[in-house]
Amino acid sequence: MIHSMSLPRTASNAAPRRILFPSRKAASTPFFDLVNERMKRDSPYKYDQYLKGKKNALEKLKWKLEDRNRTIDKWYARKRGDVNAVVKNLESSSDTSISYPARSNDQTIVSDISSSHLNADLGKTSPFNTLIHQSASQPTKSSIFSTIAANIQALESNTNSNNPSSFLSDLFQSPKESTHPDKIRNKAIIYHPDHWETYQSIMTSVLLDEKTQKILSKISRDSRGGQIVELVKEWLLSDERVVEKEVVGDRWRGLDEVWREGWSHGASTIFAKGNEKVDTFSVASIADDTLSPEFEDEHEVDANIAVTEAHGSKLLSELKLQQDIFMNKLLSSKPELLDAFAPESKEHNEQHSKAEKEALAIAEITHQFHKVTIRIMSFLGRYCAKRSRSDPMHVAWYKIKESGLRLPPDCISTFLYVVTTMGGSSLGFGSGSLLFSSKSTSGDKDLEEEEENALLVPEEVATYHDLLCRPTESSVSLRVKTLAAKGDTETAEELLESFKKSIQETNSDELIRLRTYIPILKHYCESKNVSAALSVFKRMQSTPGVILEPKTYCLLLATMAEDGCFCNDSSPVDGALSLGYNHSCGPELFDEIVTEMATDALEISSSSARRLSNALAVGFKNASHPGVDEINFDNVVSSLKEVHPLAPIPLTRQPAAANELVACRVRLDRSTGVCEVTGSQQRLILLEPDQRKRLHDDLIELSQAQYIIYTQGMAAYDKHAAKDPKDKAAEQMQIFSNWLNTREGEPFTAIVDGANVGYYMQTFDKGRFNYHQIKFMVETLEAKGENPLVVLPNKYGHTNFIYTSKKEYQELDESEIDIMKDLTRRGKLYKVPPRCLDDFYWMVASVSDQTASRKGSDLSVPSNDPTGRFPGTRPMLITNDQMRDHRLELLEPRLFRRWYGCHIVNYSFTAFVMDESVDGNEIRFAAADFFSREIQGNECPTKPDANAEERKWGGITWHFPVNDWDLDERFVIRIPKIKVNP
Repeated sequence: MIHSMSLPRTASNAAPRRILFPSRKAASTPFFDLVNERMKRDSPYKYDQYLKGKKNALEKLKWKLEDRNRTIDKWYARKRGDVNAVVKNLESSSDTSISYPARSNDQTIVSDISSSHLNADLGKTSPFNTLIHQSASQPTKSSIFSTIAANIQALESNTNSNNPSSFLSDLFQSPKESTHPDKIRNKAIIYHPDHWETYQSIMTSVLLDEKTQKILSKISRDSRGGQIVELVKEWLLSDERVVEKEVVGDRWRGLDEVWREGWSHGASTIFAKGNEKVDTFSVASIADDTLSPEFEDEHEVDANIAVTEAHGSKLLSELKLQQDIFMNKLLSSKPELLDAFAPESKEHNEQHSKAEKEALAIAEITHQFHKVTIRIMSFLGRYCAKRSRSDPMHVAWYKIKESGLRLPPDCISTFLYVVTTMGGSSLGFGSGSLLFSSKSTSGDKDLEEEEENALLVPEEVATYHDLLCRPTESSVSLRVKTLAAKGDTETAEELLESFKKSIQETNSDELIRLRTYIPILKHYCESKNVSAALSVFKRMQSTPGVILEPKTYCLLLATMAEDGCFCNDSSPVDGALSLGYNHSCGPELFDEIVTEMATDALEISSSSARRLSNALAVGFKNASHPGVDEINFDNVVSSLKEVHPLAPIPLTRQPAAANELVACRVRLDRSTGVCEVTGSQQRLILLEPDQRKRLHDDLIELSQAQYIIYTQGMAAYDKHAAKDPKDKAAEQMQIFSNWLNTREGEPFTAIVDGANVGYYMQTFDKGRFNYHQIKFMVETLEAKGENPLVVLPNKYGHTNFIYTSKKEYQELDESEIDIMKDLTRRGKLYKVPPRCLDDFYWMVASVSDQTASRKGSDLSVPSNDPTGRFPGTRPMLITNDQMRDHRLELLEPRLFRRWYGCHIVNYSFTAFVMDESVDGNEIRFAAADFFSREIQGNECPTKPDANAEERKWGGITWHFPVNDWDLDERFVIRIPKIKVNP
């Protein structure tokens, strides 16, 4: 069936459906007017924020609608243009030739046309057939349709032909590419068909942005500034090249060799460049600056074109040459612009010839052209970074190369971020060897080569960055990824070590991150080079700035497990002993690596657990299967089977034999922490003294940061907050900490979150902050032998305060005032200073040493305490707070988790109504954790009824919390080994 090109609308001249920005006025009702008036009166700051948010939301909606309208208009314009081009070609072509629109993706491929289909199509009434019949009835007028009809008849009459599609070349001849002597079409610069359309749309949005329009309007105040702005816009939105591709390729081709030559000699050239004082300017530093309409900024450093031999830089000299070529070609068709910028003073006319004046004009135009272009390119980079868009950067990068722009450091860093983190492939870039390809493209291979060049853009940006500025971790990381992807890990390691050496020699604060090492480690793991992988892993551990993640450990462990390194009879891993391990293979090496993992990680993911399970199944595939009737205790036995990558690990409840390999999912007993598969018991790991001190100091710093944020937000409403010193919170908390350490008497063994207890279950009607509940809690703790301290926010220490979000006031009655005074008199109530968060105070109290009152004694209570006291660490913290405050995320996760598991004690009782409570009301206490929720290893116990053969087997059982499993579930691994002294 032959398809004709048509618009998807019945009327060819119908206007496209557009989405118009609503111009109606906002609905106004008495209710909303009243709300706005109250907000404006009571909360001016919130009202101002509300108006700003409303304005921003409307502007964003307007931009989205305008962007969509532009897309719709562009699509319809393209379709109409293609149809008009076909019609025009049909009217002007002969029967034997026809030219087609330039867009190949809109052409219809027709093949295998059978005569039955043709007959059926010709028998139908359609505009296509009507045109054919019209052309047949007018033989004197030659058209393409008469040729098609004649060929169809020939096809029908040719009974000897077995290949009807052979006539397709006659029906539709190949398009002839027409080239203009002065212009090269957009296909020459587009890396991918979608790149240009995306770039054009986003660049238009950037140019229409309010900030951009404000800057450009100031520049356009005089005629010369306006001409520069229009020239920049025309070039940025043009899909035609100014400089031929071959010229650009030749200009940039040697820069990669310059870069490689720099670091191949010990990085002395490329890395030492960071110490040079390179004159440049930053887009951020001129964010509020605008170009003078008269362009009289003579004292400003021209960082774009002032390329001198003193810099000694290959990149700068190449940029200067490219600028000259670009501007000469761009201005060759614009003599009026040269006349506008020609020197007008009599002194210049007398001293300079016409050619010299023209050169001065070009230099001035180049200077202003590049300043405007850099500003817009910077906006484009930030736009793409905020919206995670990388496609526009490919076209933008070619224009940068074509024009020879020298970008400021912050702009090129933004480009580097966008192209390295938002690429289409797994690594975000291609793996080609040439960074600046100068191959000429033609024919069907043009698009493929352009796509390949698009994948090399990140490498080009990295080269530009490193030659212009000092190499950074981002650019070096990209290089390492590229080399590792090509399998050249030796060169990648050499580059990385050179970069580390340069950091040390220059005392730079640059840090190498995990992402830079990961490609090398992954390559060694995928190639089963265990020795090299272990060596790189140890270097990662010793590198400042590299924070090892759980999946990094799992990658190494799984690779070694698959290779059989943890079997009792495995071969030693080369270099393991020299790296600092005490064992070179077997279960002992596994225990050493996981011990290191337990210090860096708290939990793993379910995918990592599945990966480890499958790796151990492969590594121990030669182990014998545990017998059903008779168990063999001579060697390790394994019943592990590989789990499908998408299947969950099933829960196991069957106890394992003493010499059986274990790698499964288990559920721990909530009250004892005993594993029913291995019999090992989990521990509640306490904070070490140095960890308590670190957590104490972190809380003081965190309180200070929170106080600054709070006072800044409240400065407009609270005059006292504006006058407070910035370090008030830290000083007040330090005073509280010193008071705890210096006070005499009995040490506090229970810290009560007063606000949490006072509001407990007070959500019913007439509920309130209840001092009687606090008294009930204190009396209960004292009856159990505890010495409690109630920490209370400052406002609850007054006789009246706001106690709801609706600003309802609560007045304390005489009995509540008596409770407050009694707790204060007995030294069991601490009121937190105004504008300070009480959470930090009761957290600090729980980790305080209480030096003077404790006198070095251990306050912890054993589980079998004869007095019946609640077992656990002291002081315990009485609260039901779930600790979901985002501020606490700034604390070190391991310290926070151990503190939470050791000190938090939850409670429950029947709520009070004023001072009344149900008969027999009592408080039930429960520890938040009975065992620590972190990676821990414990000796596997021997069963009481075990025989001699079973008793010779032992090993460490490792339990891994999994972040997407239940809290009491663990992934457990036990590699049995024969005990030294059974």
